Amino acid sequence: MSQVNPIAEVWGHRQLLLRMTQRDINSKYYGSAFGLLWSMATPAVLLAAYWLVLGRLLKASWPHVSNAQYPLLLFIGIVLHVFFSEVMGRASALIESHRTYVKKVVFPLGILSSMTILTASFHLAISLAIVFFAQIVLGLGVPGTWVALPLVLLPLGMMILGLSWTISALCVYVRDLQQVIPLLLTVSMFVSPIFFPIDSLPQHIRILFMLNPISFPVEAVRGLVLFGTMPDWTLWGMYTLASIAVLLFGAWWFGFTKRGFPDVL
Repeated sequence: MSQVNPIAEVWGHRQLLLRMTQRDINSKYYGSAFGLLWSMATPAVLLAAYWLVLGRLLKASWPHVSNAQYPLLLFIGIVLHVFFSEVMGRASALIESHRTYVKKVVFPLGILSSMTILTASFHLAISLAIVFFAQIVLGLGVPGTWVALPLVLLPLGMMILGLSWTISALCVYVRDLQQVIPLLLTVSMFVSPIFFPIDSLPQHIRILFMLNPISFPVEAVRGLVLFGTMPDWTLWGMYTLASIAVLLFGAWWFGFTKRGFPDVL
C-alpha cells in the first residue's frame, strides 16, 4: 500500500466522504421511531435539565454570569467536549472496525477520520442551534459575534482531525490504547474550563490546563456566543498554529503507518 497524504485523499474523495457521512448519521438512528429527531431531542432535554436544576432550583452561579446564562455556559462546554470525545473515542477502533476496507478493496482510509468529524459536527451544530434559540426564548439576546464561530471551530476541527489520524493509526499497532483512550477523555473533561472559570486557577496551573486541546475553544466559543467578545488573538494564533502542526503530523503519521495495516489486521 503506497504512502498517500490523507489530506489529499479527503479532498480527492470529498463526494464519497459526504455520502459516507450521510450514511453514518442515518445509521445511528436507523430503526428508531423518530429517526433524526433524536439528534435534536437529546441536547434539548439536556439543556432544559440544566436550566431547571442549575438555573432555577440550585441557583448555581459563575462569576459575572447571570443565573439564566449559567446553564447555557455549562452546556456549551459539555457539547464541545462531547464533540471532541465522539471523534477521539471512535478513533481508537476506527481502522479495525473498517478492516474490510483495508484488506479487500482499494479505499482512501484517510477519509474515515474526516467522516467521524463531520458526523460529530452535525450533532454539534444542532446543539449550538438549540443554544441560539434558547437565548431568544430566555430574552438574553444573540450577540453578533456568533458569525465568528468558524474562526474558533475550524482550528478545533484541524486539531481533532490530526489527533484522530494519529490515534487511529497508532491503535492498529498498540491495541491496549483502546482501553486507555476513554479514560483519558474522561480526565480531559475535568482538566478543562468546563465546570469552573480558568481565571480561578493559579497561573502555573492555568498554563497546564490550557494545553488541553479543548480549553481554548471552550473559552472562546463561550465568549462569542454568550458575551459578545472576540477571542484573545494571541492565543487564537498560537492555537491555530498548533492545530496546523498537529494536522500535518497526523497526516504524515497516518500515511507512513498505513502501509502496515493489512499485515497487522
